Parts: sequence; C-alpha cells; structure tokens
Amino acid sequence: MALQRLDLDFFARRRASPWIGRVLLAAALTVVADVGLQFNDLQKINGNYKTEFAKIGPRSVHPARPASAEEVAAARETVQRLSLPWTKLFAAIESAASD
Repeated sequence: MALQRLDLDFFARRRASPWIGRVLLAAALTVVADVGLQFNDLQKINGNYKTEFAKIGPRSVHPARPASAEEVAAARETVQRLSLPWTKLFAAIESAASD
C-alpha cells in the first residue's frame, strides 16, 4: 500500500464580498466631506470674529488703585503663614501618629 502525496494550500484566500469595501469607502468619503465642510464653516466664523474684534479695538484698562494699609497687612500675614516650615510640621504630625 503506497501513500499518496497530500497537497495543502495554507494560503488560500477567501473571496470577500465586493460591496463591503465600496460601502466603507463611501462612508469614509462622506465623513471626510462633512469634516471639511465643518472646518470651512468654522474658518468663516473665526474670520467674522476677527473682524468684529478689530472694529472694537483694545479695551481701555482702568489703572489699578493703590492698596490700603489693611490690605497690605493682610497680604504680609498671608505670605508669612505660607512661608512657615511646613515640612517640619508634617514630619512632627507623621511621627506622632499611632496605630
């Protein structure tokens, strides 16, 4: 009894449906066209805003009023509180913690 040679084709391709690729291409082109139209609309809106802002011109800035003595004292107190040695405080709290 002689053995016959068995030929296997591991690279055989399945035939894909021809319309799936066309549908995907059409959907992709639709999305690209929509994004392009939206981009164009946004560019027009941006141009309109730029022209409106150019017509208005820069806003007049009111000069800052001098700070009162109370405000200066409050600011100094805040800076002093913020410049406390927080790392030493946190280390003391962590070392005092118990189970």
